[in-house]
Amino acid sequence: MADSVTVYVVLTAILATAVCSYAAYWALEIRKGLAVGAYRHQAFGLGIIALAVSLVQVVLTLDFIYPGWVFDNLSILAPYSAVLTIFYWVDASVRTGRRSDPLLRDTFRWRTTRVVIIAAMLGGMIIGFLGGLAGTIGPNGPVAFAIGVMPVFLGLGTAVITLPVVGYRSRDTALRRQLAWFGFFALSILVITVLISSNLNLPYQSLLGQDLGVAVGGLCLYKSSKSLVPLNRISP
Repeated sequence: MADSVTVYVVLTAILATAVCSYAAYWALEIRKGLAVGAYRHQAFGLGIIALAVSLVQVVLTLDFIYPGWVFDNLSILAPYSAVLTIFYWVDASVRTGRRSDPLLRDTFRWRTTRVVIIAAMLGGMIIGFLGGLAGTIGPNGPVAFAIGVMPVFLGLGTAVITLPVVGYRSRDTALRRQLAWFGFFALSILVITVLISSNLNLPYQSLLGQDLGVAVGGLCLYKSSKSLVPLNRISP
């Protein structure tokens, strides 16, 4: 039974990693063909995020197969690194969207809000990592776990709430579509995080659900990068 469980986990992890790697490949390829600097930066960011999510997927799968001190700590650091990458990209996207807003509105008072969010995320990451080292992250340490997982909710929740509004206020159609698809990506990963957090005693089922959620998120990243491609035909 244990062998069959491992096979299922590995197969779904390969699927999720393949989808995210495919999204990363296309994002970086699309970047090469874009002339607008802002679009190139957006595509590059999507590629890096897809690679970061793929890395997290590999680390969590290895931690499931080969549990131990090394992979246990990497399974904490890898998601934190990915969330920081996502938040950095969200910050850059909000500023890009503001430049395409005719009224140049500072959505959600972003200049101030971003500082508060990043401070809370870093604080939660420090506590989460130290809690992981002390063995208090998990079902037996609900408070430490809640603080440790808070940066993930903050980073993804910020993307889900902020980017649709920024895209709506933007008059750039391509950027609006791209931010909408990225919002769907963040939402899919956020839902999976909630499910995993509520089923800590079911690591096998949680990991399978995570793999499927990451595969859906990878598809959203692919669609997000594709949204930057000009669709207007050039007349002869």
